[in-house]
Amino acid sequence: MSLSGSPLYPLPKVTKAGGLGQPATCREFPTQPRLQELPGPGEEGDSGICSFYISLICWHAIVHIMRNAGLEEAQAGIKIAGRNINNLRYADDTTLMAESEEELKSLLMKVKVESEKVGLKLNIQKMKIMASGPITSWEIDGETVETVSDFIFLGSKITTDGDCSHEIKRRLLLGRKVMTNLDSMFKSRDITLPTKVRLVKAMVFPVVVYGCESWTIKKTERRRIDAFEV
Repeated sequence: MSLSGSPLYPLPKVTKAGGLGQPATCREFPTQPRLQELPGPGEEGDSGICSFYISLICWHAIVHIMRNAGLEEAQAGIKIAGRNINNLRYADDTTLMAESEEELKSLLMKVKVESEKVGLKLNIQKMKIMASGPITSWEIDGETVETVSDFIFLGSKITTDGDCSHEIKRRLLLGRKVMTNLDSMFKSRDITLPTKVRLVKAMVFPVVVYGCESWTIKKTERRRIDAFEV
């Protein structure tokens, strides 16, 4: 699930939720210290600075939203090692989790209400629902939420059946793609063998084993990984 900023500017509600006491416009954001972005053709020089501060304030606003939505106190969620977990957050991406469709809807509505209070709205087009069983079609503000059987979360493929073989195959394919891109280096006689080995360890293996700590590996996948390493 993603949150997108309301297109209305200035941002009185968002800036207040993001930590500024008074409504602010782009020109009221501080300029020191600042990140300088080179302007493109036809662009003003401060556009990147303005964008940086708006993004920063929106991220703070999202933290404010999730705190005020009361998700930590909600009973909805899944139980892991005795803890109730109903949301995973990274930057401006949020994943809600629940054991039933009704619980998931209740969590989503809490976030929706708090978002609208600060001038933000749910981006339905970026929102995905994945369920381990049958689920009815969802509509929010007249837009249908897409139901999927898998999605990429923080770089790893998550599937409804929880089978890690899909992600392992995907990682091996990504590793082979990197190998193909480096083919000219591997064939070069100007690069020593030890350097080529270091290239593989530094640029190929990290792509293959990304997220491997969460894998449940079967014998078939083990053989595939061993074959790739050889």
